[in-house]
Amino acid sequence: MKRTHIYKNHLRAVQRKIYPDILPEKQQKAERPKQVVEKLEIAPFKDTKPFEFTLRRRVIALINMLGALGVDFSRTDLTQTARFIHVILDKEIPTDRAGNVKMDNSPIYKMAKTLHRVSMFRLKTDLLSVKNLFQQFPTLHEKTPMQELIKQLEIKAKESPK
Repeated sequence: MKRTHIYKNHLRAVQRKIYPDILPEKQQKAERPKQVVEKLEIAPFKDTKPFEFTLRRRVIALINMLGALGVDFSRTDLTQTARFIHVILDKEIPTDRAGNVKMDNSPIYKMAKTLHRVSMFRLKTDLLSVKNLFQQFPTLHEKTPMQELIKQLEIKAKESPK
């Protein structure tokens, strides 16, 4: 051993004698507690509530409702659409420190902007859940905007690959 190692070992031994309660002692393998490995039977998590109507699904529902009412999104500014959705959903529009409206920081604006940029499976499940929500309402006539909306959602869900 080199002199430095011998000196360090000496200092450690002296420190243990001076401060025995503070410094932890190294355990030997025989002194270590044995770990018992048991198989835990974990039951699968069952959620009693049905899957919630998330903010993303609300945005999809409102944008499709506006489309069924005849709103042309190619001519409509996305910021105005996001503001309208904020009003309908009663969500606060984010502001900066000076109090100016920052629509770019809004989660609704970001969702509306990247609505179809998610996985196809997620998009399809969202569209089908929104369609099922709209199908719960009875209609008097065959040619209503609600029926048209349901057909549009069904077509969009079929177009998205599995």
